[in-house]
Amino acid sequence: MSVFYLRELDHYPVGRRRYFLLFVAVLATMIASYEAQIAPVLPLIMHEISMDKETYGIVIMATVVFSALGAIAFAPICDKHGRTAVLVPALFGTALCVFAMAVVVHSVATLFVVRAILAFIEGAVVAASAGLVRDFSPRMGRAAAYAFWTFGPVGSNFLAAFIAGSTLEYFHNYWQSQFYIAGGISVVVALFVMFNVADLAPEVRHRIMHSEDSSAQDSHAGEKQGMLDAASHWRVWWMTLGITFFLMLYFVVQQFGPLILVEVYGFKAERAAYLSQYFWLLNLLTLVIAGVVSDRLQLRKIVSFIGAALTIPVAVIWISLAGTHPSDTTMIVLMSLLGGAFGIAYCPWMAWFSEALEDISTHIQASGWALWTFVTRAYVVCTVVPMTYVAQKYGWEPWMWLTVGGVAFYGACIIFSKTPWLTREDPNVPTEAHVFVPETIPE
Repeated sequence: MSVFYLRELDHYPVGRRRYFLLFVAVLATMIASYEAQIAPVLPLIMHEISMDKETYGIVIMATVVFSALGAIAFAPICDKHGRTAVLVPALFGTALCVFAMAVVVHSVATLFVVRAILAFIEGAVVAASAGLVRDFSPRMGRAAAYAFWTFGPVGSNFLAAFIAGSTLEYFHNYWQSQFYIAGGISVVVALFVMFNVADLAPEVRHRIMHSEDSSAQDSHAGEKQGMLDAASHWRVWWMTLGITFFLMLYFVVQQFGPLILVEVYGFKAERAAYLSQYFWLLNLLTLVIAGVVSDRLQLRKIVSFIGAALTIPVAVIWISLAGTHPSDTTMIVLMSLLGGAFGIAYCPWMAWFSEALEDISTHIQASGWALWTFVTRAYVVCTVVPMTYVAQKYGWEPWMWLTVGGVAFYGACIIFSKTPWLTREDPNVPTEAHVFVPETIPE
């Protein structure tokens, strides 16, 4: 029996139709990521259910495991049967979990269960939506498209921080209010996505588009598919590990940003939630700018390296002010610059990674992004307990300094990669002549 929201397009969409479908995919990602937000009210939840940082570290560790498992479990379905078959049910599932956060969470145990279920479903949304963005973005616009896709996790951080900063005081710091708000928004968006989302038919999805007006080309490895094939190429691992180390600082800000502003810099909880939004605000702006520049120049490597190089000095200044109680203005400037530098580095990498997967096979896009999700979540699992232990015993500063080393490692990965710095992509040249081919980067 066919389901009405499982629509397939027999022709590649162009113009406004393609942009609208990209918007739907981005919106789905944003709402799923927004539903998973907890950082803006974390200090209040920890106080109410008597949870210390080490215990919360264990909760995070468990939830990221379930998120990775969700991505791994559903990515092959997305690649074989289409993205919307997974995306739409997952959005309604996460909405239910958000309401559960407000209704049933009264202890560490209930928090653990609800967050684990939510994370598992959210992992499926990541795999499905990443595939959709690739499907509806030709290579000449791929970075800009993934910039908007990143509006999901990044925009949700800003949205959650903004709503909490604007409404917590009105609700007298009643933290459950944020999940009632998020649940209501989530249901509305899930309905919108269900009635508007669409998939490319398999014969269209398994082609490479360089631009809307260029002829499509079959992948030179079109029969390969599945998680094992994505994991069998060392370039996929190299790119995944490099960006994972770069995102060390991002994960700290995402999971513990308001808490760090409270404990390290002396801000009140509601003020910390307000200040943290500035990291995400400029990050959103530079994601788009870097994406457009990267697409126009077709120089993924150079733009990403510039962003990594800018991140280091800003992070050093930010961490050096620990314990000094800086002014609101100083913190706004530093958080904004830090988020902006992250956006410059991250956006071109997403297009770079998607194109690398596409050059291997058009059948492994969701699987490749699921592998990336698994590795980044595995990093969080391996580090969250020692991170919270170090924070509990020595403060946040030692780990914050360590994350700067992760950014430097990513810069080194870019420098020593065999991808040419100045190679531009020509939409009239066959795929085998592009940067990511076995002759250029041996497997």
